[in-house]
Amino acid sequence: MKILGGAATRLLQSLNRDSGPTAYLFQFLHCEQHRIYIDQA
Repeated sequence: MKILGGAATRLLQSLNRDSGPTAYLFQFLHCEQHRIYIDQA
């Protein structure tokens, strides 16, 4: 799923390590692609 424009800006501004949501960036070792997981808890 791609989030673009104003929705992406609002999502990034809402991220908070202490009270959520929080984003995690993963990189696959075999292909070096990146994936982002957002935890809403």
